[in-house]
Amino acid sequence: CSAVGVKKGEQLIPFFKQLLEKKISGFCLQLNMYVDEVPQEMIRLANRHKVPLLVFHRLVRFIDLSRNLIRIILEYVNKDYLLEKQKLDANYWMLDWLNGNISEQRIAEYFEMSRFELKKKYWFITVVEYRKSKITYQWSESIYLSIAKALRMMFEEQQFIFYPFFANGLLTGIVMDYGPNDTWKERFETVTEHINKNLRIQEGKPQLLLACGYRSNDVKDIPRSYKTALGTMDICQKFQGEHHIYEDLNLYFILSLIKD
Repeated sequence: CSAVGVKKGEQLIPFFKQLLEKKISGFCLQLNMYVDEVPQEMIRLANRHKVPLLVFHRLVRFIDLSRNLIRIILEYVNKDYLLEKQKLDANYWMLDWLNGNISEQRIAEYFEMSRFELKKKYWFITVVEYRKSKITYQWSESIYLSIAKALRMMFEEQQFIFYPFFANGLLTGIVMDYGPNDTWKERFETVTEHINKNLRIQEGKPQLLLACGYRSNDVKDIPRSYKTALGTMDICQKFQGEHHIYEDLNLYFILSLIKD
C-alpha cells in the first residue's frame, strides 16, 4: 500500500487502522517527504497489535526494498523446495516395499526398530489425487511437494507418520499409525478434511482425495494395502462418495463389478 498524498501525520491514523484490520505484517514509513514525524497514536497502535513499524529517516527507494524482499523469499522457497524433494527422494526405496521385494529385517533397520516393535504399529498406504471434475487441474512437482509437506504435518497432528514418495505417477505414502486403535478412522478423516480446507485456495479448485488401503500391523501386508488403496481411489472417483477408507467400501466394490 502507499500513503502518497497524506500531508499530515494525523491523517495516517485512520489509514493505518484500516491496514491493521487487514492483518498486515508490518508498516514502512518514509519521513521528511510528506510527514516529518511519527504520530504517537500510530506507535501505540503498532505496539498494541504487535506490528513492526519501520521508519526511514532518509530516502529509500521502494524498488530496492522489494528487490531485497523478493530475493530473500526466493532463497527461502528454493531451500524449502530442495529440502522437501530430498525427503521424498529418501523414501524412494519404499517402492520395493510396495512390490514385496524387501525383507522385514530391512524395513526394521530403516525405522530403527525391532521386528517385534514394528508389529506394535499399524501400517497402510494412502494415495493422493484430485477428484475428477470438469475443471482440469495440472499437477506439477512443486504442487506435489507442497501437498506432501502439508500432509506430513497434518498426519503428525493426528498421531500418524506419513512417508511420501511417487509411485506410478501418483503421490503415495506409507502411513504408520501410533495413535489409539479405536479412533484411527476419525483421525484419518480429519486429515482429509483439513488438507482440503488448507489447500483449496483457488476458486473452483477440485477436491483433493486421500484413499486409504488395507490397514494391518504386519508390514508384509503393504503390497495388499497399495492395491486396495488404488481400488479405493477408483471407487471414490466413480461414485463421488465421501468415504475414503477401504474397509468401509465393501458394498461399493461389489457395485463396481456391475458394468451397467
